Amino acid sequence: MGLPSACCRWKMEVAVIANGCPEPRVVSRGMALRSGTSAEARFSLNTDGRLATAAMRVTADDFVAAERYAHDLVLPLLSRWSFDHDVAIDVAGYAVVEEATQAKKYRYGATGKVRGLVADPNERIVSTPEHRQLLAAYREGLNASNVFFQVLSFFKVTEGIRHLRTGRAQEARAKGLGAERYVEAVPADFAVVPHDSYTDEGIWRPYLGKKFGAVLKDFEHTKRNAMAHIDPRQQVVLVADKFDDIDACLTILPVLRYIARQMLHNELAHVPGAPS
Repeated sequence: MGLPSACCRWKMEVAVIANGCPEPRVVSRGMALRSGTSAEARFSLNTDGRLATAAMRVTADDFVAAERYAHDLVLPLLSRWSFDHDVAIDVAGYAVVEEATQAKKYRYGATGKVRGLVADPNERIVSTPEHRQLLAAYREGLNASNVFFQVLSFFKVTEGIRHLRTGRAQEARAKGLGAERYVEAVPADFAVVPHDSYTDEGIWRPYLGKKFGAVLKDFEHTKRNAMAHIDPRQQVVLVADKFDDIDACLTILPVLRYIARQMLHNELAHVPGAPS
C-alpha cells in the first residue's frame, strides 16, 4: 500500500503514486468529518486489482501539516477495512507535493542497511536460553518497519535484562554477596553518540547525560504503557492512525534502540565467548 499523498498550502497538488502501475484504476472515497465538512481520498488499484495508493488534495501551512492531515483521515479508514476484510493493510511511505513549486517530500520506512558479515569459523560463542530471547527481541526490533512494534521490541530487551539483573541480585544477597552495580547513561556529549543511532541532535538533547533507568521510566509512562494498553477512559492512548502518535514514537526510537543495545552488550558480558 502506498502512502496517503497530500498537498500543502501555497496550492499544493497531490501526486498519485501507483507503485509502478502505469494505468491504475482509481476509486474515490468520500469521508464525512466531525466539523460538518467532507474530504475525498482517491484510492488507486494496481493491475492485480489490489490497493496501491491513497491520494488527497490538502490545504496546509507546511509539509508536516499536510502529511498529518492526510494520515489522520486515511489511516482510520484503512483500519476499518483491515478489520472488515480481516487482512493486513500497512503504509509503505508518504509523498507530499507542493503544487506551485513542485517541491516534494518523501517519507519511507526502511528495515536495515547492507553490512559486510565477518565470521571466524574458529570462534566459539556460548549463549543461554535467556540471552537468546533478548537477541531475538533485538533482531525483531531491527527487522520491523512498524514503529510501534520497533518500540515494543526494544522495550522487551530492556525489560528482560532488568528482570535478569534483579534475579542475580536476589541470588547474590541470599548468599551474602554484593549485588552487581551498573552505571549506564546516555553520553553527555552528543558527539560521542554512535552514528548508527541517528544523528539528529534535537532528538537526543533531552536525554544527554541521563541514566538509562530515568530515561526508560519516562518512556514507559509516556509511551510504552500508552502504546501497549488501551483503556478508552484514560487520556493517554497512542494510536497508529494518528500522525502525532507515530511521530512521538519515531522521536524516542533512536534513543531507546541505543539504550537496548548498550544494555544487551553489557548483559552478554556474563556469557563466555560473547561478542565484545
